[in-house]
Amino acid sequence: MPYTLVKIITSTGLKKEVTAPDRWIQEKTGNTYLRWPNHVTTQKVNELLADEHSMPTEEWTVQKCSTQRIRWGPLPTKTLNHFLSCLI
Repeated sequence: MPYTLVKIITSTGLKKEVTAPDRWIQEKTGNTYLRWPNHVTTQKVNELLADEHSMPTEEWTVQKCSTQRIRWGPLPTKTLNHFLSCLI
């Protein structure tokens, strides 16, 4: 699954750069949004990140973001775990 580097502002106002699956990034009326699963375990998020068919649901959070347009293929587990530790 392709991934994209995005910039987000957390609910506490922190600016972060995170990597997310392309399918979790949506564009509407000129704005870009990151969809993120909420209220799930780290294990479940890992499963969703590794599942190339995972799609955001209505229950996922929506965060305005900007994309860096850097895309690459599957991430190794170590990278996924680091990525998750930055978000959770």
